[in-house]
Amino acid sequence: MDFLLGASFWSSALSLWGIGAIAFLLVIFWDWRLFLPGLALIQYGVGQILVYRYGVPGQWLAVYFWVIVLAALILALSPLQMGRYQTAERSGNPLFRGLILLLLAVIVYTLQPDLPLPVLDVATARLLLWLVACAFLVLALTEGALFTGIGLLLWFIPLQSLTAVILPLPSLIALWGILQLVVMLACSYLSLAENEQIAKQNLPITDITFPAEQRWTTGFSPNLAGVRRLIAQRMAAMMAILKRVSQ
Repeated sequence: MDFLLGASFWSSALSLWGIGAIAFLLVIFWDWRLFLPGLALIQYGVGQILVYRYGVPGQWLAVYFWVIVLAALILALSPLQMGRYQTAERSGNPLFRGLILLLLAVIVYTLQPDLPLPVLDVATARLLLWLVACAFLVLALTEGALFTGIGLLLWFIPLQSLTAVILPLPSLIALWGILQLVVMLACSYLSLAENEQIAKQNLPITDITFPAEQRWTTGFSPNLAGVRRLIAQRMAAMMAILKRVSQ
């Protein structure tokens, strides 16, 4: 995967700023069609930094990259099957998200990471903290399962990167991959099961209103058999990939 940019770029501070800027723009535009390929791009960039700065094996970079690509495809199938996906109003407008991101950027940049991790330099630690902050912001501003999965997928990137540097064990890579795919399968199923008619009523989520018996009588008829077949197919593909990686 060295066709994009060379070692001189990934070893410089410009690569860190570029990855941080991509995360910033993804949260600003707030579109799942941009988020999913953008997350794969962020994972690729972070993986290259791990390879050139900390000597992480290049095969691990390929595993990280293709796992997040598969997870993004799993998430993308749900809105594609629904025909349309409406972003929750809770996410706010771009100006609101931009102000919060600027505040987070100032906090992360001025923060002196005093972590007991001598293997990480300050610039890389700040990048990972920035990705965690963006992930928590996505989780805080969303009400739907799709963007919850996107936020969790973004949250996985710094965690598995930190694990690869501190505990470079192939078994942990496989565990991270399995966990990511299982979580994305759950979020994909939940996004399919969401009922737009109930969401439009603006009812508070309580024991009385959720789950409600009228949930399946408001014009939405879920094909549970199709959902089960879809999940079985994705699980089979996931196990085949992980088996191939472990070999």
